[in-house]
Amino acid sequence: MTNTTGCDFASSGVTPRTVTQLRLRWHIIQLLSVAAIAAFLAGCRVGPDFRRPVIPDINDHFSATTVYRSTSEEDLACWWANINDPRLNQLIAELSHENLELQESYFRIVEARAMADAVKGRFFPTLDQRDSYTHRKNSINGTQYGNTLSTPFNLYSVGFDSAWEIDLFGKIQRSLESATAKAQATREAYAYLRLTLLAELATNYVNYRVVQERIRISERNRETQTHTLEIVNTRLSNGLVGALDQAQAESNMYLTSATIPPSKQELIQTRNRICILVGKSPGTDMDEFLGVGPVPTGPSDLGIGVPCDLLRRRPDVRQSEWTFAAACADVGVATADLYPQLTLRGDIGVDSRQYTNLFTSDSLAFSVGPSLRWKLLYWGSIRQNIESRKAASEQALARYQQTVLKAVEEVENSLVSYHNQADRQEILRLAVESTKRSVQLSESRYENGLITFQPVLDSQRELLKSEAELVETHGAMAISLI
Repeated sequence: MTNTTGCDFASSGVTPRTVTQLRLRWHIIQLLSVAAIAAFLAGCRVGPDFRRPVIPDINDHFSATTVYRSTSEEDLACWWANINDPRLNQLIAELSHENLELQESYFRIVEARAMADAVKGRFFPTLDQRDSYTHRKNSINGTQYGNTLSTPFNLYSVGFDSAWEIDLFGKIQRSLESATAKAQATREAYAYLRLTLLAELATNYVNYRVVQERIRISERNRETQTHTLEIVNTRLSNGLVGALDQAQAESNMYLTSATIPPSKQELIQTRNRICILVGKSPGTDMDEFLGVGPVPTGPSDLGIGVPCDLLRRRPDVRQSEWTFAAACADVGVATADLYPQLTLRGDIGVDSRQYTNLFTSDSLAFSVGPSLRWKLLYWGSIRQNIESRKAASEQALARYQQTVLKAVEEVENSLVSYHNQADRQEILRLAVESTKRSVQLSESRYENGLITFQPVLDSQRELLKSEAELVETHGAMAISLI
């Protein structure tokens, strides 16, 4: 008997199962052909390509007088080594591993990288397995066939669904560019936070040493003034001076003593900040570790390199640059919505009312073919979204240029401060030496009754002031270096 297709299966040796397999293979070949053509066309990417922004016009050299020497990334990675303080080196190592803000920022990098990897998966087909069992009864009143299909029945289904979006106009590629740039920006944000925390730690360490030295200066001057008070009391008991000298000597000693408690308070607060930066609870254990030491000093020459190279090395500048790159890619993502979206879809499975014949050729069902989706009538919303992304890109560019200018300002100010503080430190050192001689001479002449107490009082006060200014200037130099 000849079937309706005109093919005698019995005489030709071709079974319905073979026909079904041939048809499936033919559809797969068609699908692969469409996929190959689409993949060939997928090289088109709409939207602007990222170009590294030009650094705003800056001078070839900073205005501050300095000695330039070559520096490398390795040298800058351990910039604190220039301070040459073992305790500070250990604190920085602890901060790098224990600081909680840094740990939070690190996991933001992990999150951003995972999101970028998730976008990569959109380049490949998806495959879903579906398995279902349904016991169903159709409504008698809800179907035109009446009671013929109202008998309850079971339906078993096993199969796979697949979809593959072809990146014809580069939307996925632009999305990957954006996600990758954002991940890089997050990485630079981490580097900038780490740099900021390390600088804060080093600054607090310098301040801790400065306050320690201030306390020692105050205590040393108080001892000198106490000795002077004893001389005044001796001369007063001998009737050589009046009570005014005694009152002035006591006032001078008490005022010097009054500077010590606020300094001790500042010392404890600075210590507590150091504890928090290295991920520890504030306590006296840090006092034991820090001990007593000199105010750190830096090298005589500064290895800052060429200004443009210096700016490129700064993580805040690099972060702004990657943010601008991500914004450019987002423009391409928005632009791709103007064009069609091609997706290749296919599913294959077996459906049967009887579980016993579920995996037979008669239960096979499949569908395969491309689908095209084009957003045609969106009343300008797509173009407005593109304009919005372009505006965001311009904002990112302006932010980058502002970051560069701010970086130039910070470096310039620090260099000017470093060199001027160095000059001031030398002048104050000479002033302290002169004031010390003045104190010794005035005390000796007063004790011998050659002068009044006022020169002694003035020279002692000037010594306390000049020594405090000298140590503050020393600390300011180190902080400018940092």
